[in-house]
Amino acid sequence: MRYRRPRVVRKATWPENQPLLTLMNKLCFGPKPRRAIALRLAAVLGDLGEFFAYRLLSAFYDYGTGVRRDVGKACEFWAKASKLGDPYSQALLAYSYDRGRGVQADKKRALYWYRCAARAGNADAQYNLAQMYNSGETVRKNRVTAVGWWTKAANAGHPEAQCNLGVAFENGSGVRKDAGAALRWYMQAARQGCKLAHKNQERLKHVLKSQKSSRQSQQS
Repeated sequence: MRYRRPRVVRKATWPENQPLLTLMNKLCFGPKPRRAIALRLAAVLGDLGEFFAYRLLSAFYDYGTGVRRDVGKACEFWAKASKLGDPYSQALLAYSYDRGRGVQADKKRALYWYRCAARAGNADAQYNLAQMYNSGETVRKNRVTAVGWWTKAANAGHPEAQCNLGVAFENGSGVRKDAGAALRWYMQAARQGCKLAHKNQERLKHVLKSQKSSRQSQQS
């Protein structure tokens, strides 16, 4: 799963919290960071319903920025942000339960939070949920459903989802076989640096070229 550091959020969820959010951003990301104060302020803002503050706290503990690294503590803050409806934190909490990272592995909880984040549009969660349906892990195997979630993630620019969707189209797994569609998805993923997609793209191009040459030979 790709991990992205939190960005500065300019607008508070609740307008009355805006001055505190602005101050927190300044303390975290300004020219003279004062992260110890920022951490305390983030905890206050989290309790006031600002999920980004919990997300920031989880990142600090996950990276060990300004505090001793504690992935378990990061998971606690992801859980709080998840309950406030933050899809990004839901996806990371799901991944933590999926891999037993900072918490005891729990595939059912992972599935629950992947679904929450995927339905809210998080591409990483959509990809991981598709992987579960494709493998039959924790849920009944359903490649049609897997393709549906890969498609959502692929349309959002997720390279691994694009590559897997290409494989599905090439093999006719969960979707009608379509070499042209497979090649298009491989190419999109390859442009984003997916090595497997690049390899599949070159292989499929060779296959299609050979098939074309064979048809031309038969016609002549």
